[in-house]
Amino acid sequence: MKEEKVYMDAGVFTEIVGSIGNSAADCVLSDSVLENIEVWENTSVGKKMEKLLRDVLNSSKVYREESSVVLPTAYLKLRDSMIRVDDVASKSIKVDSAKE
Repeated sequence: MKEEKVYMDAGVFTEIVGSIGNSAADCVLSDSVLENIEVWENTSVGKKMEKLLRDVLNSSKVYREESSVVLPTAYLKLRDSMIRVDDVASKSIKVDSAKE
């Protein structure tokens, strides 16, 4: 019968989660595209594009902030939960030793 097991080094897991948070925080779209927006300002397409670009940049900022905090927090909760389950499971095992 196949055994399914999970082995976790909590220290390594914590480092991976920290790396995920740092990577998410480093993903920044440049807002330099808005620096020369006056070129388009007097066209209907330019006005729509400016709004779209601002929306994309704002969404990207919110996503970056959320993912750099929320995602690592969720993974750390998962890690802590696995540690608690492992602790409870290990304490529930009773071993009877036969006296010779």
